[in-house]
Amino acid sequence: MINLGVAEIAVAAWLLGGGLFGGSLLGLPVSVPPLPPDPLIERSAPAACLVHVVNRGTAMPSSTSENLTERIVGNDDVRAFLEGLASAATGAVTNAPSVPEDAKVAAGHAMTLVGVLASKPLSFTISSVSLDPADGPPAVEASLVVQCGEQAEAVKASVEAIVGMVFGDAPEAFRPKRIEVGGREWSQVEVPVPGAVTWGFGGTYFILTTGGGSMEKLLARVGDRQAETPAWKAELQKRMPRERLSTLAYVNVDGILGMMETVRGAGGPSLPPAVLAATGLDGLETIGGVTGLTEEGFAASLWLGFDGTPKGLFAGPASPVDEKALRTVPADAIMAQAWNLDLAKSVAAAIDLASAVDPSAAAAARAGLERATEGLKAATGLDLEKELLAAIGDEWCLFLVPGGGMMPSVTLEVTIDDRVAFARAHDRLVETAIEAAGGPENVSVRKVAFAGRELHCLKMTGEAPMPFTPTWCLTDDRLLLTLSPQAMKTLLARKPGDEGLAGVDEVRRATAAGGESMVGYVEPTSLVSMLFALYEM
Repeated sequence: MINLGVAEIAVAAWLLGGGLFGGSLLGLPVSVPPLPPDPLIERSAPAACLVHVVNRGTAMPSSTSENLTERIVGNDDVRAFLEGLASAATGAVTNAPSVPEDAKVAAGHAMTLVGVLASKPLSFTISSVSLDPADGPPAVEASLVVQCGEQAEAVKASVEAIVGMVFGDAPEAFRPKRIEVGGREWSQVEVPVPGAVTWGFGGTYFILTTGGGSMEKLLARVGDRQAETPAWKAELQKRMPRERLSTLAYVNVDGILGMMETVRGAGGPSLPPAVLAATGLDGLETIGGVTGLTEEGFAASLWLGFDGTPKGLFAGPASPVDEKALRTVPADAIMAQAWNLDLAKSVAAAIDLASAVDPSAAAAARAGLERATEGLKAATGLDLEKELLAAIGDEWCLFLVPGGGMMPSVTLEVTIDDRVAFARAHDRLVETAIEAAGGPENVSVRKVAFAGRELHCLKMTGEAPMPFTPTWCLTDDRLLLTLSPQAMKTLLARKPGDEGLAGVDEVRRATAAGGESMVGYVEPTSLVSMLFALYEM
């Protein structure tokens, strides 16, 4: 339940996927440990907007912190590894002999900006988007505010260099001009989309806006020291509190869908109402993401705000993840996901969704499925829906455990509701598959007895042999699938009283309330060890 924090190495964090939306909405650990909130950055949030992202910036981590994530980040060896990784990635561009010299210079300036964006406090906002042809050309009102701190002069030099490269040979009429807003001078260039682009510095803050009048509105917001926190932001912070907040992201889905409806009403492209209803997007109003440090680790939360009960793709499973499913996952798992999914209902829902998008294509898909089902029944006597899909349960687990080598061992398991029906269908499917592949000389399934169970090991013996041996086993109530018989034997050799993942303290605390639709787990120590091994290669 502990994620590795990497954002103190600015460039590495960005290259490893710690972009603004990645860190906030996908839960990646950027801004770890975070800096205290910057008042001006916090005041940049408007009362209403379509998108807003705040990154608190990265403070110096302590290797003796009580917070386990910060302690990992502050480890000298981890920092050295990430610094080396960032240096290698940068050098791959700036030192490549085939890259022109001017491109290397541009890459150097770009990496300076990327490093500042990944490590310094900032906010990014999309206030509005106008796509209605009746209102004129498309326009976007957006802003970026970055507290550059001691890097302000380096950022200014890199921005000026990049602007010079872009507009140096442009006609005078198309080059940036100087304007005055709020008693300061700014650079501005007119472009068709998103409109006027204005940028410059206010002290150590780099500010960029798009859209006419955006700079004036932004400066008015950040200059109002008595302004109250916008309601939508206060709600997110209240709903998902963090002791040390790293990132916050907000998406006004209702506003975006309303904008798309305006476009559709004007004859432009848009998602049909039937698609929105089928997916459940028509009920989704807001998306909020918050990350940050807790007392002992790093936590990421995602909030989906609906008008009414979630439906379509967002409808919850019929039953939550059972503790029994977590017990089947070994406690030494590197990563694990447990979720509930009714396969038969999911197939039907997918066809219904396709019908909303393209009725003719969905009808063809349904007819094709029916033909395939009839063909399978003719060849094997098996009723796909009644004898196979109906026999499969709805509890699924996918997990990785140490494999003894450089790569981990992968396991997929699913519950079986009707073991007798599934076993009968399984035997007929295996026989049919072997015949279809040309017989045992091309494909064979070897049966191995172990711990009172029967393992089925698939071997490709033709011209294209597989480098692994997919192995599956049907227990009393579950189907297990691994990539080798050795991995399967390790799973089956577990002691009956082994609590597995359910016995891990962090998992026990996180699932104490029950009712989870999905449980995910990451143990960073083994994951980092695996990454180190790959890096050495």
